[in-house]
This record gives sequence, structure tokens and C-alpha cells, in this order.
Amino acid sequence: MIPAARNCFKYPLLTCKPLVVKKLLFIVCLFITVSICSCTKDGANKTNSSSIVGKWNVVMDSSYNTGIGASITPTIQTYIGQPGDYYNFTEQGKAYFNEGSKLSATGDYTVTGNQLKLKYDNLVIDGSAIENASTIYTIAAISAHNLTLTSSFITQGGSSFYTLKLSK
Repeated sequence: MIPAARNCFKYPLLTCKPLVVKKLLFIVCLFITVSICSCTKDGANKTNSSSIVGKWNVVMDSSYNTGIGASITPTIQTYIGQPGDYYNFTEQGKAYFNEGSKLSATGDYTVTGNQLKLKYDNLVIDGSAIENASTIYTIAAISAHNLTLTSSFITQGGSSFYTLKLSK
């Protein structure tokens, strides 16, 4: 090997010919550009609020509560949607829900990123009115015909997890 070429590998920026240095800089710049461009942008998980607008039929509404303490049995409740059960989201940010005699509600909603925030004006669950209620759902999946919302929170009674599956 030529002595100058050997030194080029040891000290590439000091002893290489300008063409080799230019190629090396080009490769480094290309690597940095690809690395930056391949990162997920902040808005990549945003849901268009207009995509949620419309009347959705209830497929399934399920909840799981872990309970607290070793002697507590976790509870699972699943409601299968019936004809006439719906979640209706209007373009004006109003929401109307009905799940038979289990749930009825009206309120306002906003969509920010993949979060659906609900503030209820009127919420009745199993015949009991609940005041000043709000819920934050994660929009887990959305398409033209299917919407899956999830929510979780911790109370004195344990951790609760909800999944709501809707279809058009």
C-alpha cells in the first residue's frame, strides 16, 4: 500500500485528497439528513376531529376493574350494543350517547391529537344521574367505519380500564 494511502485511513481529514474528504462529508451529511427526516414528527399521531363526526353504532362497551386487596376479585363487564344504541358526534362539538337503559348522555367534546375529551351536561348510568362528569378517551383506532376508544384511571376502588368499540 502506498504510504499516503495508509495515512489516509488513519487520519482521513488531514491527509486525504480533497475528493475523498468531499465524499466523506457527503456521506456524513446524508446520514444526518436521513436520521432527522425519519424521526416521528409531533403531529404524526393527530386525529382529524372531523373524522369522528357522525352517528356511530355501539358494537361493545367493556370495563375491567382490578379492585384493591388480595381478597378482591377483579370485575369485568361487557355490554354488547343493541339496535338503537349510538354515540353521535356533531360538527358543532356536541355529543349524544345512548346505550339502552345502561347509559344516556349529552355533552361537549373536543379532539386534540389522539385524545377525545368529553364534558357531560347530562349523564345517567344505570338510572343514576352523575353531575360534573368528564372523560378523556384515547382514540386507539379510527377508520371510515370503525372507532375504538380506550380510557383508564385509578380510584379508591382500584384501577379501571374501558374499551368502547363503535361502527358506522
